[in-house]
Amino acid sequence: MDSAYSLLFGDALVSTQEQAILDSRVVHATIDPTVLNTVPSKAREDDDEASDPDRIITNARPAIPEDGLLTIPDIVAWFSNLPRLRSAYSEGLRRAKDTGIELETHGTRELLPADQNGYNEPEYTSYTFYWKSVLGESLIIF
Repeated sequence: MDSAYSLLFGDALVSTQEQAILDSRVVHATIDPTVLNTVPSKAREDDDEASDPDRIITNARPAIPEDGLLTIPDIVAWFSNLPRLRSAYSEGLRRAKDTGIELETHGTRELLPADQNGYNEPEYTSYTFYWKSVLGESLIIF
């Protein structure tokens, strides 16, 4: 599950989500002119979509505390102060399943526990080369 989804729904981050956040904590050369222009390198060595430009970080350096970027605990704390969200997609598909309608969902595709937030999201709501996600405009604040 995407780290943003977990944060919005109050789930704890797992190690792969934390690593994705850490990988994205960079300072670009437009902010720090001492950063040398670099050859593109993969942000994550285990990424199997090497040609996806959203997974490539160039002309940037890892953040340091003096940069003032939020740490993972800061990010979690900030999100914990937001209202809890629910998903219209997830609620609707869960209720459909309760009536006996069998549908593929994000949870069945990703093999998530049935009680985990996101399990009953649609299998895909956005699926392109650059974006494969289930989080769409289906959020409801309660």
